[in-house]
Amino acid sequence: MIYGFTWNLNKNEDALRHALDMLAQASGPWIAAFQETPNHAALLTELARRGLADTCLAPGGRAALAIVYSGLTQTASFLKDKDEEYLAARFRAPTSSLDFICVCVHAKSKVDLASDASVGGARALLRHDISRIWDGGRLVLLGDFNSAPTDPEMVDWYCFYGLAPASERPGPQGPRRRRPHETLFSVPSTLGAAQGTYKLSRYGARAMVNCDFFMVDGATFKSAAAEVMTTLSNQPLWANPTGSQRHGTILVSDHLPVEAIFSIE
Repeated sequence: MIYGFTWNLNKNEDALRHALDMLAQASGPWIAAFQETPNHAALLTELARRGLADTCLAPGGRAALAIVYSGLTQTASFLKDKDEEYLAARFRAPTSSLDFICVCVHAKSKVDLASDASVGGARALLRHDISRIWDGGRLVLLGDFNSAPTDPEMVDWYCFYGLAPASERPGPQGPRRRRPHETLFSVPSTLGAAQGTYKLSRYGARAMVNCDFFMVDGATFKSAAAEVMTTLSNQPLWANPTGSQRHGTILVSDHLPVEAIFSIE
């Protein structure tokens, strides 16, 4: 099994250190996707201290994306799109004969887009770009979509389309309309909640929290599981709301990380 991890760090160096300390202690192969990392020099310094500088893809730039890994072999060079919405590379685990593509995503914020139509267009273009680098094999997509799983840009036929089981997804409208790309699946939490960068009511009626997506292809979905993390190396990341509070307090970043396990066989 491969351990996966995703976190929007909100440029918080403490969050980065907590995550790297936890990952450095992992016993098996792992891969992590970070969004909004701290300044590039700080990121490289923290990686070097833990012997991870040579297994990190971090081109810098506005979105400050990074993929860090251990126990895996990178089998193809990484790709970054011009809008800096994703970073991708191909990997192989030592016990597998199959490669998988890992994509770290930080989709454009709705605040920066003029209308619902422009949001849908931006997500469709992002999905089209990911489809171009996906050869139909194994794909693991980690990151921050700035959308809820039920938002139109996530369930639309031409965008990501695959956050619900096939029986719950709407069918094509007419015999000529066909799926423009392979379906991706959002891996549910072991407690039954879907992942997503949205206000997730998960720890009680008034408890709401931001977290990221963990999405995979259909074959990988069969062996995958994911969980929103509220502690990291015994460090609390989220304070449960009480009384009339609507939201809990995220203590380190403005998102909670998501951890996952998946198999490529």
